Amino acid sequence: MRGPLDVYVFRGRVASIDRPGSEARDPAAIIDGRGRYLLPGLFDMHAHEWRWNAMLQIAGGVTTVRDMGNDNRRLEELRTDIDNGSIVGPRIVPTGFIEGNSPYASRSGIVIDNVEEGKAAIDWYAQRGRRQIKLYNSIRPEWVGPLAEYAHARGMRVSGHIPAFMRAEEAVRAAYDEVQHINQVMLNFLVKPGDDTRTLLRFYLVGDKRCGDRSRSEDAKEFLKLLRARGTVH
Repeated sequence: MRGPLDVYVFRGRVASIDRPGSEARDPAAIIDGRGRYLLPGLFDMHAHEWRWNAMLQIAGGVTTVRDMGNDNRRLEELRTDIDNGSIVGPRIVPTGFIEGNSPYASRSGIVIDNVEEGKAAIDWYAQRGRRQIKLYNSIRPEWVGPLAEYAHARGMRVSGHIPAFMRAEEAVRAAYDEVQHINQVMLNFLVKPGDDTRTLLRFYLVGDKRCGDRSRSEDAKEFLKLLRARGTVH
């Protein structure tokens, strides 16, 4: 909002910002933006990308997307098509999706039956440049610590839903770097032993139990202190 300026972009990056009417050095493609505003590309931090939506992201000014779980083959095909110009879409930063095998399991990404399979999945994702994993609802609570330790040893962030029969506080103490979705946080104060949050319970329990009840405010403050102390983000 500072008024007219000339912005030079070189190889996809802002190279310099100069006074209006500065000399454009050849070769330069000039875009006349008079009467408009120039914004940096927006980031969508949580998407599950697909071809049509990728084009809509660009239309909305989103130039980078963090994909938080997808069919691995289709996602790589989409990234390739965007990179070679076959379709229009944002830069996609993919996350390695890992789910435990159960009747409720999401079949995106890699589904595992034990910790060793989980470590193999982490290796597979690391070898393909994924810098973060996402654990999902049917991961067993006792797997979280070993999988997080292994992923961290490979330089990867650990994020996800809170697995069923586990609370967010336990996942954070087991080395989650990030928790997805506010309902996954609110369940920390609402679930009882035996509550199966692989079901729709993870949605309606938050409403049924009046998640805004002020009687839980001290518990919430303590949880926020834990997030800050551990460097875990939501």
